Amino acid sequence: MDYKTKKTTINKKNSGGFWSGFTSVLPFGKKKQLGSRVSKFKKANPSTLSSPNSNLNSTDKKDPKSRLYYTNKKNLIDTSKIRVFKPDDSKILSEKIKNKIPSPGQNKEKKQFLFGFKNFDDSTQKLGQIKKGDFLKNLNLLLVQSGIKDRINGFISYSIIITLVLFLIYLSFFDRAFLVKNYEIVFSDAKSETGQVYTSYLADQEVKKLLEAFNQKKVLGIIPHNQYWFVNDINLTAVARNTIPEIQEVTIKERKWPDGLVVEVKTEPILATVGIYERNQKRYWRVSQKGRIFTEDRAAILENLIFVDSPVTLTSQTAAGKTDQITLQDYQMENSLVQLNRLWFANWLWGQLQANEVEYLETRFPTLLDTDVIVVTKNGTRLIFDSDIENVPREVLTARLNQLLRSKVATELLNGEIAYIDFRLETKRVVICYKNAKCA
Repeated sequence: MDYKTKKTTINKKNSGGFWSGFTSVLPFGKKKQLGSRVSKFKKANPSTLSSPNSNLNSTDKKDPKSRLYYTNKKNLIDTSKIRVFKPDDSKILSEKIKNKIPSPGQNKEKKQFLFGFKNFDDSTQKLGQIKKGDFLKNLNLLLVQSGIKDRINGFISYSIIITLVLFLIYLSFFDRAFLVKNYEIVFSDAKSETGQVYTSYLADQEVKKLLEAFNQKKVLGIIPHNQYWFVNDINLTAVARNTIPEIQEVTIKERKWPDGLVVEVKTEPILATVGIYERNQKRYWRVSQKGRIFTEDRAAILENLIFVDSPVTLTSQTAAGKTDQITLQDYQMENSLVQLNRLWFANWLWGQLQANEVEYLETRFPTLLDTDVIVVTKNGTRLIFDSDIENVPREVLTARLNQLLRSKVATELLNGEIAYIDFRLETKRVVICYKNAKCA
């Protein structure tokens, strides 16, 4: 419905204040209503709709918050000195496109399929507003608005991080460039539980066997034990004990970049070193406390040496019925309780002689089949014992030694007058043979 309009001006006399010069276009019949509103406002706010100069003083002309401040020409601002900054056209176009394209989540009524719209015509219409020269810029903006760019950037970032982590894991655990290949093995001197100092030792054959285990064993079947960054004392000790039970501890003394280690090996105290004529040559074997012959003494340490007088030829029967020669290392002495007991008896006997201050040079076994133990003192006297406790109980033998070595025989023994003393009799007696006498 069309209404005729009439231009109505509210005069200063009737209004005052900011109503001064206010012009409104109202349809006919509305003037009275506007006037009534103005009159009501005047009654409610008489100070606001009073004369323009009624409530102003001279100070208002200097106050920037006063209307009179701007009527004074002195206070006017020279607009020629004001610079107006206008944004670049491309930014204006980008902003228009940004406002036109709905952000993610705002266009839930329509499925966002193609550039934010399911309808292909709508998308082509929006793309038609883009200049070809600014296509890449606006495409970037479009990807940002739709959230696709963030997803792509996140995917690329995570992919790079995961790739780097996997590469570092491979480099750290599996790459052969950082696997230890050069070992330097040193052996430590240690003390036994009794306070006796002993030397740890392994022959080249056992060292080679140990290094092969270091290089072949893997943690969980995947991670090599000899990885340069993660190889440690605990892992090496565990591998060494599984390979050679006589090893007590393996300690890394020094790391040599990029694939070298200095490793100190500590073995348990040995029970004895057995020397024997084997295949027409002297060989010395280190025997563990459990009776296992675990390595050959090629360093001539000869700790707790016991020499077997009779040459030995050891053989074994194969499954095919053939007979092969073996070494003493293949002889399972731990399963021969008689011979293992003889070795322990020799250790006990050395302690008894030291307690009675009797110096000895060597200990000998006549053969590997009997139970005799012969100790040769510093003066050449032979002390002959039977290691079988069923023949001579240990307490009986202890009493004999203490009684004899505290008598005048001890002086004769010290002077080298005695050829041998036989302790093998089952009675409390012993047989003493002097060097100048004829003994059976």
